Amino acid sequence: MRPSALSTSAHSISNPSISARTRSALFGVIALTLALAGCVATGSRSKSAIADDGMSKHPQQLPPPAELIYTPPAPEIVKFDNGLTVYLLEDHELPLVTGRLLVRAGYIYDPVDKLALASLTGSTMRSGGAGSLTGDQIDEALEFVAASVEVGVDYEGAFVDFSTLTKDLDQVLGLFSDVLLRPQFDQGKIDLGKQQGMVAIRRRFDDPGNMARLKFRAVVYGDDNPYSRLSRPHHVESMTRDDLVGFHRQYYVPNGAILGISGDFDRDKLVADLHTLLDGWSKGDGWMPEIPEGDPPPPGVYYIERDLSQTIVRIGHSGMPRHSDDQDAVEVMNRIYGIGTFTSRLGTEVRSNRGLAYSVFGAVFDSPDPRHGMALALVQTRANATGETISVMEQITREMTTDPATQEELDNAKNQLINSFIFGFSSRASIVERRVELAFDGFPDDYLETYLDRIRAVTVEDVTRVAAKYLRGDDLRILVVGDRSQFDQPLESFGPVTEITVNGPGQQ
Repeated sequence: MRPSALSTSAHSISNPSISARTRSALFGVIALTLALAGCVATGSRSKSAIADDGMSKHPQQLPPPAELIYTPPAPEIVKFDNGLTVYLLEDHELPLVTGRLLVRAGYIYDPVDKLALASLTGSTMRSGGAGSLTGDQIDEALEFVAASVEVGVDYEGAFVDFSTLTKDLDQVLGLFSDVLLRPQFDQGKIDLGKQQGMVAIRRRFDDPGNMARLKFRAVVYGDDNPYSRLSRPHHVESMTRDDLVGFHRQYYVPNGAILGISGDFDRDKLVADLHTLLDGWSKGDGWMPEIPEGDPPPPGVYYIERDLSQTIVRIGHSGMPRHSDDQDAVEVMNRIYGIGTFTSRLGTEVRSNRGLAYSVFGAVFDSPDPRHGMALALVQTRANATGETISVMEQITREMTTDPATQEELDNAKNQLINSFIFGFSSRASIVERRVELAFDGFPDDYLETYLDRIRAVTVEDVTRVAAKYLRGDDLRILVVGDRSQFDQPLESFGPVTEITVNGPGQQ
């Protein structure tokens, strides 16, 4: 469950006098100016002096920057009797409040004969009216106060977001709770949503990159796995209002749901208001359907014919379960293997040394199916270099298990992760959202607090072990989208070829 963040960032000035932060910045500028003036006054330094302080060294020879130490603030956690968990983090810098609720109502819970029901339910909760207001009236009310309430759906969960000025929080919380708990599911909006869904199905494969992304999931997991199955027109056509009402009643329940709120609010009043608005939200019966595994096809080459001047290539297989103890070692290994076009092994060889692509990517994930994860390397290359590119990617993938990471590679990867950690938390809103997502995915409350120490503890031996475990050279599935008449090598040289035929736009 990785929806986009709502974040705010700004400077505030409480009075005409210069703030302490501004004074500090000005003093820094003045000091730098005086230092530069001193250099001019005393003349240029000798070459030996420059070499001594490292200014003439190649960037690769410079030591890594000093390690950043940052611990994201921990929000308060409030438990409701109905099973709802609420994360609260105050931020009074700006008069804004944002919130996100996650609930287990994603695509994987679609009935097999009504795929896309979760998506239609989520979109119509917002557009089809809620409480005593129509969808258009909700739009007008929110636009008048420059606020928003939105609903989105992902594979495992749905989210209901809100954003508002503090002065309008009471009104927007009321609309938020109506959309969440009391949707009207107007038939006209349902019909419109179904029409839009049919158009989306017909246009689903217009983009070859999206086609490769969706089809590769089926190649790894099988067509019947809920993380790779695709809706058809008859699924959408058969949906009724009763289906949406029933799906909402079954899955939009507080037990297991998590709400995160950050911003400029009065904590005691907010908690009391949430109890009033949401405490009557009744628990579900706890029943959740079993998620089928699917039947993945065998290793080999899977080809989709398209008249393209460039070829899209995806290589991989199933990856790492979500809560594996190997997670931290895999995260470090990914940086060495394929995250970083200019620093990883894939990037160095495919782009820098051979010039086969502008960018290349490779990593082992715990998603989209958290039971199996995915190992994936992807690239887009010119058609007449397709075979060479596949060969190089296969070779590097296999060599990750036979050519152990060096200490230098390990240190660089760990430094990248450690020093970029702070940039994942640009605002209090992003901190709360990350906390909520981690809790929703079942990670412990101290996951962020222990993250840096866990990364520091990864060794070369750990990277070698997880590379051998999760990058299986004899289990590769290769998906190729392009024009094989232009390829420099026959696809059969990489294994048995299965051609995937798309029967009409968006039908398969």
